[in-house]
Amino acid sequence: MYQEYTLGVSITLISSLAAVSVLGVLTRKNKTKRLSLLFTGVVLLNGIWFSTLIFYYLKPYFPGPTVPNKIYWFEFLMLSLIFMLRFGLLVALLSLIRHILGLPILRKLRSLIRGSVIILSIIWIAGWVELPWLGSRHVVDQFMVLTDFLIFMTVIAAAVYLNYRAVYIPHEAFKNAIKSLSVIIVFPLVMASLKLVIGPILGEVSQVLQRSVMYFALVSFNILIVCWGVKYASLIAEYGSFDLSRTTGDPVDFMSKYKITAREMEVIELICQGKTNKEIADQLFISVETVKDHNYKIFQKTGVKNRIQLANLVK
Repeated sequence: MYQEYTLGVSITLISSLAAVSVLGVLTRKNKTKRLSLLFTGVVLLNGIWFSTLIFYYLKPYFPGPTVPNKIYWFEFLMLSLIFMLRFGLLVALLSLIRHILGLPILRKLRSLIRGSVIILSIIWIAGWVELPWLGSRHVVDQFMVLTDFLIFMTVIAAAVYLNYRAVYIPHEAFKNAIKSLSVIIVFPLVMASLKLVIGPILGEVSQVLQRSVMYFALVSFNILIVCWGVKYASLIAEYGSFDLSRTTGDPVDFMSKYKITAREMEVIELICQGKTNKEIADQLFISVETVKDHNYKIFQKTGVKNRIQLANLVK
């Protein structure tokens, strides 16, 4: 068992150091808020894993674990740290998605998030009072599981939404980068959610199998995020000022209202940038005649007569 522990921890540590190092270098080289938030998310995700390992490895050496009705400082500090790291990860990933899509944060939503964090923090601290007062720790244990589930589901839903909105980004390479990033973001959280559901069943079969699920999830995430960073970091920086909401209003509503296809939306975006038919054809790797055909269909669907009217309609 100790060999399995050592091997698993060593592999995850190497992958974590590689991911943090590579993304750190790329973030410093390509200065953009998106890469900074992604780097923060990677650091926090790996921090959660290693903080949990430190807690489980070291807690037998601190006074208190043999006294069930006593709170000992090491447990309280470590679990509180892990609790805060989880929320930090949630904020970093949601902020990343917001910056990618150029979505504003409403004041009411900001107040709601702030209030929710305060309420959850109060519940967390109050849960520890249960231990000396009632001689149980049901609230703390269940609250950890509940917040895990809520955070996982929130980030997974946000990543799915990011993938959905990425379809309407007119830049093909940027679109591919964002869609692949949404899959990478959601992967370790899906695996963690899966472990919450089937972990006890796997534990009955083999404790090694149960732990291997998380080893595999973290190592795979780190490898994938390194590959993604090497391939797309400069592209993300190049389109650092790209704002989906500012450029095309709400592309989802626009495309739905006028029944515009994804390819036609790419043509519209390039028209709004002042590109000629030849330049559009070269950028999209299609013929000039195909561009003209797209132009005709776009004008018919939107009811405009020229490019200036189309640009005004879009913006």
